[in-house]
Amino acid sequence: MNWIENIIRRSTPIAAGSELEKQLVVRLIDIASKRNNVGSSFGETMAAFYDLAISAVYYTNITNSGWLYCNEGTTPKLILPFVNCCPIHALKGDFVFHKSSKPTSAKIGQATTRVLLLFYQELFNVFNKNIQVLKATEPADAVFIDKVNNSVFFGEIKSSPLLTPALAMECEPLTTFDKEGNIISMAHKPVDNPYVNKNELFIIIPKKSNKNKWEPVYYSIGTKQSNTDNDYAYNGIIKLLGNEDFLNTYLDYWKSSFVAYGTKSESDNIFWLTNACGKPSNLPEDWTGGVTCISDEKTSVGMDRTDDIKKGIYQVLKLGSEGKGIKSTLHYKVGIVSNIHPVRHFDVYLKPIKDLIWTISEIEGITYAKELPPDQPVYNLFDGIITFTKVYSRDKWVSNLLAMLK
Repeated sequence: MNWIENIIRRSTPIAAGSELEKQLVVRLIDIASKRNNVGSSFGETMAAFYDLAISAVYYTNITNSGWLYCNEGTTPKLILPFVNCCPIHALKGDFVFHKSSKPTSAKIGQATTRVLLLFYQELFNVFNKNIQVLKATEPADAVFIDKVNNSVFFGEIKSSPLLTPALAMECEPLTTFDKEGNIISMAHKPVDNPYVNKNELFIIIPKKSNKNKWEPVYYSIGTKQSNTDNDYAYNGIIKLLGNEDFLNTYLDYWKSSFVAYGTKSESDNIFWLTNACGKPSNLPEDWTGGVTCISDEKTSVGMDRTDDIKKGIYQVLKLGSEGKGIKSTLHYKVGIVSNIHPVRHFDVYLKPIKDLIWTISEIEGITYAKELPPDQPVYNLFDGIITFTKVYSRDKWVSNLLAMLK
């Protein structure tokens, strides 16, 4: 058994965290494929729906802590944001600090990989690609196997969502005392929320108003019945997918945010609800907590974090050097797999090397390919950089496999 076959033998079929997670992914890809038929950007829709599936994982892991009271609007609300600010005020260009309530990386890391591979497996199923997706062991993260064409792709995974919409719950107005001891209405306050269970929860989705401003819209995802209720968010989002207004509003918001993220459009207030948005120039003096930005580069989108790009390049080079020279019945390919391509950092980090080819030779002083033996094999550094939003390919099999995303 050679090195390639040994990795495949130790890999396992990708499995959902629950039956509802699988149902959600299947439903999202079904909707995306149908919208593709009417001219929508299929890849961007897939990426937007990936964020929605990851949001369900976030929502499943909420607790009573980490909430923010906000009295903006007609009804006061308790809000659970996933960036370091109040989303309601950020849409108005105001910034009120509140620490993000994201699950720990140890908790969410496995979920982002699992859900990403679930999306690719179902994508291949829907488009009748005879591909099996496996969760691999080191040094690979993922394996795509095509038994019909005797081809296999070993991939390094780097994935992270663009958006995780905040949650909200209606509540009674909160009051406090002013310096003279008078009872006054409270504007903002970090609070524990003892009413997470058995009260209606809403996703906050900004929508462009007639005045060309983004306003929050609240969509119900139902109620969390108990601390051990791990189904409510999946059920709630699956139900929301039947609401055409929600779908249109969410996709418009996501795609507008995607543009704002890529161009760093700070004038568009939804930018401050994207991951890795950075620091506004007009932070108030009372911005607290020792956090200098709303969302730092550690939360960069897809594979757009510079450290991830560098690690991914090395890992792909290792996968190639370990497996490319092996005699095998399988056509062996390597690359990176993600949800979103490196929008900000592609030109600096990947464009100079995406078409690089290499070989291994013990002959010293080589300056031209003609100085190598005539049968010396050469290999692509990347056979493919596979993402929903863009596919970079130097291999015909990879191009054909992901033709639906181009």
